This record gives sequence, C-alpha cells and structure tokens, in this order.
Amino acid sequence: MSASSADVSAGPAVILPAGPLRRLGAMLYDAFLIAAVFMLATVPFLSFMEDRSGLRGPFLYVHRVWLLSLFTVFFGYFWTRKGRTLGMQAWRLRIETMDGALPTWRHSLSRLGLASVPWIPGYLVLSVAVSFSLDYLRGPAIALFVLGPINYLVAYFDPRRRAWHERFLQTRIVRL
Repeated sequence: MSASSADVSAGPAVILPAGPLRRLGAMLYDAFLIAAVFMLATVPFLSFMEDRSGLRGPFLYVHRVWLLSLFTVFFGYFWTRKGRTLGMQAWRLRIETMDGALPTWRHSLSRLGLASVPWIPGYLVLSVAVSFSLDYLRGPAIALFVLGPINYLVAYFDPRRRAWHERFLQTRIVRL
C-alpha cells in the first residue's frame, strides 16, 4: 500500500477546538508583542511631549489613531496571511472560517470590533474617571473590565468552544 492511498483512507482530519485557557495564553503572548510594537511606535512622539505628563492636544489623538492603526494591521495581517499571530503560533492555534478558509480582512476587522465590545464600558468609565479626577469611578471601571474575559469564558459552554463574537462571525479557533 502506498503512502498516498493510506492518506486517502485515513479520512478527514479531526478538528480540535481551542479552549479558553489556551486562547488566554496566546492573547497574553500577543499582548507582550503588541506592547513592544507600541513602545517602538511611540518613539517618534516623544519629542512632542510637553512634560512628563505625556502628550497633549492634537498629538494625543494622532498618537491614539496611530496605535489603533498598528493594532489593526498587526492582527489583520497575521490572521489573513497565516491564520494566526505569533502568540497563536506559540500555542499552536489557528483562526479560520467554518469551512476551514483563512479569514478575510472583513472578518478580521469585524472580529476586532466585536471582540472589543465587552471591554468598552470599562474603558469609557475609566477614561471619565481619569479625565475628571473622579477616583470613586475607578473601582466600578475595573469591575466593568470583567466583561471582557467573560466573553471568552462563554466558550466553555459552547459545544464548538467559540466566544460570542466567533459565533456571530461564523469563525473558529482550532488547535493544530
């Protein structure tokens, strides 16, 4: 029996969904990478700092848009080209559509947008607390940040181990 006939008779490969803890490991790895990218990307803005308090005025908003653009390009590039970021490679994960294809840029942008929704309330309340020196809002803001991880913990209860945004976008993360 030749190797090619053995491969055909073996049947389709089993798709193993990625669990939340493995995803968390990949996200943590990617968080360190993106933090390093953000540090390097901030270097050109250092000359515009007025003092140690940071950027002010229009430079603050240009800097935020710049970092958001880098974040989007970082994830979009890796997801559309390889189906995985560097953290996902280390944890042997891959993102794909339900038919096994690589996600498109539309999938990637939608994924980033929908995955960020649970984090937005905490971010908004914390921004208000910091901007207006309302220290009593910091606790509720941090409590609202719990909504972000809950999005991924629901994957424990989904038969295909998908977070809510993956169910909506018809994508999945599989183990390799």
